[in-house]
Amino acid sequence: MRMRTMMGWMAGAALLAGCGGDDDGGSNPPPANTISVENNRFDPSSLTVTPGTTVTFDWPSGSTNHSVVPWSGNPAALPASPNQPTLIDGPSSFDATFPSAGVFKFFCSAHGSVDDAGQLSGMAGTITVQ
Repeated sequence: MRMRTMMGWMAGAALLAGCGGDDDGGSNPPPANTISVENNRFDPSSLTVTPGTTVTFDWPSGSTNHSVVPWSGNPAALPASPNQPTLIDGPSSFDATFPSAGVFKFFCSAHGSVDDAGQLSGMAGTITVQ
């Protein structure tokens, strides 16, 4: 009888372990200081970091036709995604270091914008450095 009970527990544990997975439909947030570039959005679209922090912009596999363009009104120059104005397909990534305090805005050249007044539209985001 004990062997049956033990086998039942093991089968149940194996079944539950098989229910998990890496593809949860996007409900898991990206790693710290990483912004996912996909599905016509940045995830997260806003991030707060300390001066000197490097943020990774990550295009996962399946992400197509996106870019990261820094707003011209940012308090300091930042790199754009590689090969501007070419749009990037995943998997790909690039890093941007935020050297000083301020609010840094960015957008996808195909799906978003930041106007002269700094208003975000569509696929756009902010990184607050404090």
